[in-house]
Amino acid sequence: MHDILNRYYNLLFLIVVVFYNLFPKKIRPIALLIFSWLFFALLSKYLLIFLLLTITTIYISAIIISKIDNKKKEVLKETKEEDKKEIKNKYKNKKKLVLILCLLINVSFLFVFKYLKFFTINTNYILNLFNVGYEFSIIKLISPIGISFYTLQALSYLFDCYSGKIEADKNYIRVALFMSFFPSIMEGPIARYSDTAKDLYKGEKITYDSLCYGLQRVLWGLFKKIIIADRLNILVGDILDLSKLQSKTYELNIEEFDLNDLIKEIIRRYYILIDNEGYEFVYENDKAIMVKADKKRMEQVIYNLVNNAVNYTGDDKKIYINLTEKKKTVLVEIKDTGKGIDEKDIKYIWDKYYHNEKKHKRNAFGTGLGLSIVKTILETHGYKYGVKSKLGEGTTFYFEISKSK
Repeated sequence: MHDILNRYYNLLFLIVVVFYNLFPKKIRPIALLIFSWLFFALLSKYLLIFLLLTITTIYISAIIISKIDNKKKEVLKETKEEDKKEIKNKYKNKKKLVLILCLLINVSFLFVFKYLKFFTINTNYILNLFNVGYEFSIIKLISPIGISFYTLQALSYLFDCYSGKIEADKNYIRVALFMSFFPSIMEGPIARYSDTAKDLYKGEKITYDSLCYGLQRVLWGLFKKIIIADRLNILVGDILDLSKLQSKTYELNIEEFDLNDLIKEIIRRYYILIDNEGYEFVYENDKAIMVKADKKRMEQVIYNLVNNAVNYTGDDKKIYINLTEKKKTVLVEIKDTGKGIDEKDIKYIWDKYYHNEKKHKRNAFGTGLGLSIVKTILETHGYKYGVKSKLGEGTTFYFEISKSK
């Protein structure tokens, strides 16, 4: 489905760019709208029906709200000062009723398309627990692409009309184009009607300068996402994880799982580095090793240690993972072939935000919290852990995990 979506999107986007200027200026907004609806119709005819229903309900609701506002202004001109508050409340309640009805309709669409299947499955599960002997039929619906994003953007127009920031647009095509322009729905961001609708409807030619400007905006957006937003997301995630782990209210979810399977699954995440950059993961265990711990947190421990080894390993790009079974525990060792850590620095590596810059081999981004999170998780489990390193010989991080009885 994802491949089909990308194929349709890229094809239509190219067609629009190539043929847009061939249309007369007055026809260009209509052409954009037709291309947008065609994109959704190619995926499913139900998506087009969904679009028409939401656009029409929001368009009509906004018109009614604006009419109520205009009527209120007319009435207030002929109303005594002492009665104005009552008149305002009367018309405010009318507007609120229209807003609530429109919200209910569109949120219902969102629930049916996106959450009905989830709700039905879980309801059936609860009914089975109590041996009710009845199950609801699961309705198979294709969830409209970006339905949550689309609904929020569409409702933003309605709220702007309700709050009086803009007056309802009586031009159905302009409203429809704002709500269903396919590049905006697919790529974002959420835009205000006052910022984009008129520009979309102008029908201005696509020129070399406008294409260059658009490309600059795209590249700047990618820069902000990759360099700023993605990195901040990692940092915030690590901070929240560490805070949660260190809180006294945090409880481990202890369960049995196969440590061998978990390690192999983590290694598979690095297939791009293995295939394209020549990294080699040396892991020779083939048998199941059942252990007992919080699987989610142990996955975090192993992933952070493997990622650390990937960042700091030597020119051979090898990472060694070894499991040694003991009587009650399993010793897990993760080794890189990098420059190693000076003995005087080893005691600091578990500290928050610690970076030994001399040890870095690659331009790898880290928050400085990975090893601190590892330490907290292992100490919460009560597991032994440590690090062995010599300059010029690489570094080995190790910990022990309880075997399943």
